[in-house]
Amino acid sequence: MRVPDRLQTSFVLFAAVLAGMLAVVAAVKGGTILLGAVALSAVAVALIGLSIRPQDLFVLWLLAAPFLQDVGQGRAQHLARILFFSSPPLLFGARALLERRPVRGSFVDVFPAAYFLFVVASVVITGSSISVTQLFSIVGIGVLVYYFCAFAPLGEGIEQRVLRVLLVTSIIVAVITLIGRLGGLKFGYTADTSSNVARATGPLGDPVYLGTFLGVGFVVALAILVWSGPSALRRLSLVAVVVTPVAIFLTLTRGPIIAAAVVGSLILFGRRGSRWGAVVAVAAAAIVVVALWGSIASTSLYKDRFSNKTNVQARVLIDQWSFTLAGRKPILGWGYGSFDRVKNSANLSSGSLPRAFGLNYTSHNTFLTILVELGGAGLLLLLVPWLSAVTSGRRLLTATPEASWLVVALLGTIGVWVVNAGTVDMRFFPFAWVLPWVAVGLLRRRVLDVQSIEREPIEALRS
Repeated sequence: MRVPDRLQTSFVLFAAVLAGMLAVVAAVKGGTILLGAVALSAVAVALIGLSIRPQDLFVLWLLAAPFLQDVGQGRAQHLARILFFSSPPLLFGARALLERRPVRGSFVDVFPAAYFLFVVASVVITGSSISVTQLFSIVGIGVLVYYFCAFAPLGEGIEQRVLRVLLVTSIIVAVITLIGRLGGLKFGYTADTSSNVARATGPLGDPVYLGTFLGVGFVVALAILVWSGPSALRRLSLVAVVVTPVAIFLTLTRGPIIAAAVVGSLILFGRRGSRWGAVVAVAAAAIVVVALWGSIASTSLYKDRFSNKTNVQARVLIDQWSFTLAGRKPILGWGYGSFDRVKNSANLSSGSLPRAFGLNYTSHNTFLTILVELGGAGLLLLLVPWLSAVTSGRRLLTATPEASWLVVALLGTIGVWVVNAGTVDMRFFPFAWVLPWVAVGLLRRRVLDVQSIEREPIEALRS
């Protein structure tokens, strides 16, 4: 006997509410395992029962997830992260595994899963103190997003939907940051006591995370405008190009500023029709900087923040230590999550610099952290699919010229992330790891589509 749809919906809602009440009870009583299981069950039952399409869930998650990094550390906040950040990827990730598109993957598609399994094995073998939720948030979610973007049946126009969400979110974040500055509000800014300045964190809670996220929004918008993207995204892109650079500068963080400037310049110079305009803009900016350099160099902001040599020396020292540690265990590394412990206990030489420079700072290079913790094998497993996506993206520019704007936007996303990752350790920002995996996954999707079209005549002849 078939249960009526209305009755099914009512039952699902009742089950979700009941599961939510049990989750609250578990939170109060301290049942962490029960809390996670029940919270996940609540979301799974509600979403599956109400038949929300996985691609819609993915887009909604992309809209909300950036704001879930700075919700606090209490039990209620932990529950919120489980419900709204960690659970949805399990649902749409399962869809990618259970219902694939009729496309053929290749050996390169094994690497993301191999990387995740390598990290898990490293944690188990070395006895790392990293929790399951941390491991899944930082490593697992990005890998699931890759397979979902590349292989799940998402319908037409999924790339535009994803980029629209990134544009809207970056505009919201930038506007909130600017309002905080113009209104003299303390929200969205943190005091940097070493430089005696206030750095923008916006609603995301960290200057580097904010700058990286806004940098992605900026280059996506620039790619759409310069490379003739769809008209449906151009208005959003115009707004994003105006507000995001200002908010990025307010972070007073060198990495995001350099990343946005370098990748943005490549996007401008890469398009033949915009090269002269880019040359004029860069030359004009250089002339202004040179003319005003005396005034700029004399400001307290420049002296206290941008010309601060202490943290630069500390970063150079830690980079040197990182190569030394990696050289001692070059293949498998010291174990995931071990960087600071190993660095501080290795009794490495600091040369003419105080040892405190190396001991009091953590890694500021994501790739060197991975090299130390997971060795060359781990770093290779991570980078192979990314390098494959970049090289394939360059071929897509000629194979699918009508989608050049999309390819450039996705390549720009990877570029911004890579530059920022060379100046900070992204292990502290789980959603930041999602951004490159989205770009790599969507690029892989385009490559698989092109390969599928190319195979059709050959398969037709064989049949």
